[in-house]
Amino acid sequence: RFFTVYGPWGRPDMAAYIFTKAIFDGSPINVFNHGKMQRDFTYVKDIVEAMVRLVDHIASPDSKFDALAPKPATSNCPYRVFNIGNNQPEELGRFIEVLEAAIGKKANKNFMPLQPGDVVSTFADVSGLQRAIDFRPQTSIEEGIQRLGIPLGPEQCADIFRHIDMDDTGSTPIGKFFEFASPPSFADRLLEYKLWHRLKDLDF
Repeated sequence: RFFTVYGPWGRPDMAAYIFTKAIFDGSPINVFNHGKMQRDFTYVKDIVEAMVRLVDHIASPDSKFDALAPKPATSNCPYRVFNIGNNQPEELGRFIEVLEAAIGKKANKNFMPLQPGDVVSTFADVSGLQRAIDFRPQTSIEEGIQRLGIPLGPEQCADIFRHIDMDDTGSTPIGKFFEFASPPSFADRLLEYKLWHRLKDLDF
């Protein structure tokens, strides 16, 4: 289970890109729960690293599985669910502050109450993941946001954003995706290749 993934080549309707565009445009950002929402922001390279390691970690049946009191993460079949998250929730207000620092411009924040049905906080317990593959995501939002390519400067970023044609729901045509997202670093590409190289020989 992935927790609030962000990074290069991310979906353009996700918070990091929506907020960045709004900051450059001077448009207001709706900040729900007055910025007190907490999310376990997880950098995409940490997600890929965990997935690469899990490919070689074949799940085994849980000998203590009780069908009358089942645990959703295990089974008497070879099955296992792992949380993959940064294990360090950050307030939405703090996430916006880090974006502001990277861009060099303050956001126009429109503070609003909590939306009905929204979750105040997410927090990934990755103890099972660490026991299984000796790895836990650790990329801070300060480091992760710097890797988004945001510090290109207003002129370059404005040129990227002008290609985006979002509708009223905040969605964007999938064909615009690669025009919007920042190119991955060499390290990101290497991890993608490692994952593909291991998956391509499996018989699905």
